Amino acid sequence: MKRRLAIYQAERPFCNLYVHLDKNNYLTNESIWFKAYLLSGTDLQNKVLFVRVKDADKKVVLSAQFPMYDVRAHGDILLPDTLKEGEYFFYAFTNSMLNLPAGQVFVQKIRIFKNNADNMEAEAGVTDSAKLRRGSPVDILVKLKKGNRYVTDVKGSYRLLVDDKPVKAGKITTNFLGEAFISFTYPQITDDQTLKVQARFTKDDDVADLNLNLRHEASPVIVKVWPEGGHLVAGVDNHVVVEAGDNKGNPLPTALILKDGDKVMARLQTNGYGIAQFNFIPQSISQYHFEVPGNTNKTPIAFTASIEPGAWSLQVIKAGNGFSALIHNQSKSDSCTLVLRSYDEVLWRKMILVEPGGSAHVDIPAAQYPRAVLSLALFNSRGLVTAERLLMNRQNEQIRISVQTDKPGYGQRQKVKVTISAEGEAGNPILANLSAAVVEKTRISAESYTTILDNYYYKPLSRSFADQHYSNAGANDLDAILTGKTWYGSDWASILNYKPKGYRKMFKSADGVSGQITSLKNKPLALKSLIMLSKNSIDEIPLTPEGTFYIPPESLTAQAGEKKYLMLNQDFYDKYAIKLNDYEGEYDNIVTYSGVFRFPDAYNTMVKLNDKTGINLKGTIQLHEVKIQNQVKTLGLSFDGRDFTSKTCNDYVCLYNILNCPNHKFGNPPVDGGIYTYQGHQVVYHGCASQVQPNHFLLKNISTPNNFILPDYDKDPSNEPELRSTVYWSPNLNTGKDGKVSFEFFTSDIKGDFTIMVQGVNAKTLRPVYATGTLVVK
Repeated sequence: MKRRLAIYQAERPFCNLYVHLDKNNYLTNESIWFKAYLLSGTDLQNKVLFVRVKDADKKVVLSAQFPMYDVRAHGDILLPDTLKEGEYFFYAFTNSMLNLPAGQVFVQKIRIFKNNADNMEAEAGVTDSAKLRRGSPVDILVKLKKGNRYVTDVKGSYRLLVDDKPVKAGKITTNFLGEAFISFTYPQITDDQTLKVQARFTKDDDVADLNLNLRHEASPVIVKVWPEGGHLVAGVDNHVVVEAGDNKGNPLPTALILKDGDKVMARLQTNGYGIAQFNFIPQSISQYHFEVPGNTNKTPIAFTASIEPGAWSLQVIKAGNGFSALIHNQSKSDSCTLVLRSYDEVLWRKMILVEPGGSAHVDIPAAQYPRAVLSLALFNSRGLVTAERLLMNRQNEQIRISVQTDKPGYGQRQKVKVTISAEGEAGNPILANLSAAVVEKTRISAESYTTILDNYYYKPLSRSFADQHYSNAGANDLDAILTGKTWYGSDWASILNYKPKGYRKMFKSADGVSGQITSLKNKPLALKSLIMLSKNSIDEIPLTPEGTFYIPPESLTAQAGEKKYLMLNQDFYDKYAIKLNDYEGEYDNIVTYSGVFRFPDAYNTMVKLNDKTGINLKGTIQLHEVKIQNQVKTLGLSFDGRDFTSKTCNDYVCLYNILNCPNHKFGNPPVDGGIYTYQGHQVVYHGCASQVQPNHFLLKNISTPNNFILPDYDKDPSNEPELRSTVYWSPNLNTGKDGKVSFEFFTSDIKGDFTIMVQGVNAKTLRPVYATGTLVVK
């Protein structure tokens, strides 16, 4: 078994890539600051981290590459104000992951907002949700607000959609209270169809949109049945987990009744994860089904697990810190083997004798191993897996991280000192590599934010519902969740059925740029090399006799926005053709259609102001309020109020997002397409004025990360507004021999609670560490 597992893992590796984002709610003109950790698959040659941002239509709107160092990488991406408000996907992969299934990429859903403190906003709600029944009249109250006042006499339009097809449209106008009503009769749609309501209000150049997704009285409930161990065995007591979801793919808290014909077998209530569990003794001749009390859809919900008359069953029993297995043998054989393993290692095995019709209790040494999701599997006498279930062997983390501030509270623009301590179970100091962010609290939506613990333990699991996080689940809920899960593609059945190939397919040149030059008209290839041109160097790229070439990632590394080209002769295309291998572009397409971005629409009966975002929209620099008193010389620069092109190519942006700031003589380089303030105006930066020559072939840039700029108000007092919602970011903090590390920063002009989020790995074992703290600014 150890050999089969080792071969499988070697030929089908799993890369558990995690990316720590400073937050998941952003405004345009803010940067995403991030740190990547490779938690498994560390034996692969990972040199480049590819980062993408996709919009709701799954189109790449931003992309960048960053160098990896050992199992880490970090970087930043500016979100230009040309991006529309809405949901986006941040996702990342390494060059080695180009060879692996698309489901292994890291995906974090983020939301991007405009600074809409002065824009119209719409809130809406169904006045009586009990009337969400087909054929019943429905009223939706809409209110329009701008700042602190409601907006009157605003014209709007709405439409009703069934399966995204319009079925009705109308026009409305807000009254003297800023209110309007959308009234309609809930259409007679089928049970599995749903109704969407979309509305748009327009006044001058101001637009407010709202969307409601309405269920009805017979909306179907989808129920999945997961017997513990994977098999429902007739005639013995079985532990069963059920998952309930709506027809949009969301977990559903609901009442369920299990029936055998008209006989009630169990009454259940699923929780927020859509989970309920119970024990019962199934009979082969019975026909079980579920019903939902109060739902007028009377179509019986199928009991999806088949009942097996002669098989082994497996239940795990936890008592205190110990585990045991309860085995029932309904087969004709009298021997089996229990195997305990982690994702990549067999930990323990034991042969068990159980007479047909009998049962046995076996102690399992799960708690003696480090905290992990483990697999306990039962193999019959022929070596076939007959039951397998996952379990969490320890409830608590073995590394404790504490976050302490030097004072209980702070004022605006005050210095803060934070101390992080890492220690083991025995109180021994731990060496850890950490990333830390201090962020205005409402900018992190905890329910959709993936932590390093989520990724480390639960990334390999099969999923019934997208975007679920289990780190905060209680012990009983987590055990029920794991009962219904498998390691996707790495369960024992997949391993034993796998036929080794004897090799692992890898694109060895995917970390850099590779391609081929071919000669036209069947002439011999006379070229021996190509020339790569950049701002500071000219490099020769050798060609093989076959015309292939490879530029390593080290040669492509440059500052963000700096361009590198292959400089081709004027008559190059008359003699040759050039083709570059686009491994990452092809992988982007595979990822797009793989399903990793299929996040379901949730049902809702209301949209509230602020609640719909939950974020402080003042947490950024108000660019229109920034006043620059000093005059900046414009030698070598040209701009027209919106577009800015540099002829000197030595521009910088200070921490206040001001281009070539007269008050700060340092900063990060600007990014092509970035929006900055220049002499009191917002401008779109277009880089250097030099034009790309037709014989210059643009190459991808592997960007060196920018530094997060920290103001020092003791040394450099400033009257400029400081409204950054991320007031501290560091991708690499290392605890010392005492297990401690400290950092300092200044608070901003934002008052309220800030979250201190610390994530990272044990420097020796690469096990994850995570902690949060709170900072109060008054």
